[in-house]
Amino acid sequence: MITKKLSVATMTWARDEAEEKLLRESLQELAKLNLPVYITDGGSGKIFLDFLRSFSNFFLSESKVPGVWPQVQN
Repeated sequence: MITKKLSVATMTWARDEAEEKLLRESLQELAKLNLPVYITDGGSGKIFLDFLRSFSNFFLSESKVPGVWPQVQN
C-alpha cells in the first residue's frame, strides 16, 4: 500500500462515556498508521477534543451545530 497517497476523513461525536472509550481506542489505532486524518466533530466535550488535538497527524474541524448533518456539511 502506498500510504503517501492516502488520507482518512471521518466524523466523531462522543455523546457518552462508552462512545468516547470506543472512539479513543479506535482512533489510537488509526493514528499508528501515520496517515493524515481529517476529523469533523459533532459536539464532543473539551477533554475528548483535546485528545483528538494531541495527534500531530489529525486535523480537527468542529461543527458549530451538533449533529450528523452539520458534520457532513463541514
